[in-house]
Amino acid sequence: MRKKTFYIFVPLFVLLLSSCGEFYKLEKSTNWDELYEAANRYYQNEDYNKAIILYDKVLPVIRGSERSELAEFNYAYAHFRT
Repeated sequence: MRKKTFYIFVPLFVLLLSSCGEFYKLEKSTNWDELYEAANRYYQNEDYNKAIILYDKVLPVIRGSERSELAEFNYAYAHFRT
């Protein structure tokens, strides 16, 4: 019985640790183009909370560029939708 639970819980634990990686890697990233694209992707997939977090990091960097208008609109609308 112990071996069965071991063989069930160990793969589930490994899967759990590896499944939450993409967003947290993005959150710590300093590649602003990648963050901007990911924020837009999360916004289009209607995952507004994650988009807001990424827009918070990107907006001060891209302010004044041609991409900032769309990013600020998406940021405001994501707050509205939540």
